[in-house]
Amino acid sequence: MASEDEEARQAADECDAVLAEMRRDLDTSRSWSLLESVLPLSWHCGAARERLDDLLTRYREVLPELALQEAGRRQAK
Repeated sequence: MASEDEEARQAADECDAVLAEMRRDLDTSRSWSLLESVLPLSWHCGAARERLDDLLTRYREVLPELALQEAGRRQAK
């Protein structure tokens, strides 16, 4: 679970970094279009969503196996 927690933190950090960059860009004299300023955030959010979907898929695959192992341990006692 530690690696999954780290992946989730990394995705959140990446989104925070993109938002901070967008704020800097919008506060400077650059005259970016709205699309140009939001597009990087969209890419990062999409990548974060894919990582989250992968984590949830792994979780769903592992959880039933762990439940069976626990049930077996309880019956053995």
